[in-house]
Amino acid sequence: MSQNSTLFIVEDDAIVRDSLKQLANSSNIPTESYSSADEFMLHYQPEQPGCLILDMQLPGTSKKIKPIKLPAADYFFNRVCRRI
Repeated sequence: MSQNSTLFIVEDDAIVRDSLKQLANSSNIPTESYSSADEFMLHYQPEQPGCLILDMQLPGTSKKIKPIKLPAADYFFNRVCRRI
């Protein structure tokens, strides 16, 4: 990620969320974490570059976040994850 990019973590499990944030911080990656999709969408600024780690099974996930399409995600899951 570029120096101006942010890692966005959306995870309702506080232990998982905090662990991911600590891991990113240990590598000096700017990080913002949220406990719900709705909370993330309240703070999300489309002009802010970054990477999103999203718990796809969040209870009560806002319909606002589902239309966000990440083309790189298709590549990752179709090419990388199938090799694992």
